[in-house]
Amino acid sequence: MRVRLALVGLLAALAAGPVRSQDAGNVTPQDPVVVAPVVLVIDYDRAFSQSMFGQRVVAEFSQAARALEAENTRITQELQAEEQELAARRPDMAPADFREAAEEFDARVQVIRATQDAKETALQSAREELLTVFISTADPILATFMQDRGAVLLLDRRSVRLFAQSVDITDDAVRAIDAEIGDGADVYSVPQVAAPQ
Repeated sequence: MRVRLALVGLLAALAAGPVRSQDAGNVTPQDPVVVAPVVLVIDYDRAFSQSMFGQRVVAEFSQAARALEAENTRITQELQAEEQELAARRPDMAPADFREAAEEFDARVQVIRATQDAKETALQSAREELLTVFISTADPILATFMQDRGAVLLLDRRSVRLFAQSVDITDDAVRAIDAEIGDGADVYSVPQVAAPQ
């Protein structure tokens, strides 16, 4: 009976031994350590508006728009004065001469209007491309920034629904971009569409 109990105990110990050994040896020095990839998020709109580059170009676009508006106002006043002068001369002009002068004036007005409209369109198109220009300028800087942080992915805030605030690197990115390009005057210039005064 004692022999049988001893055998049962020995068998139980042998059965339990490998299990304990397996539990203790789940992780060995040879096993790879799995590290979660680092993913970062940036708010490009805010990075643009807070960067020295963004603040400069927004101010310059406002100045260019005001200059174009002043030019349009001046041209309108000049054309109105010319139209009034032509109307005042009408009684002293032959009908054919007046008609020719009026047609020439109308044709010139159409050309001027098309020219000014094209200027406004060009300025608006350039304004709409600003964020794209900023992102293409910032991307190489942000690539280095990601490498320094060991990140494998940088997501635009607009494409992310939920994220931990700790992965938002917008403020740090602005500092890195400012340090690298400053106000970006040598990278991008706002088109000056209005004629200089």
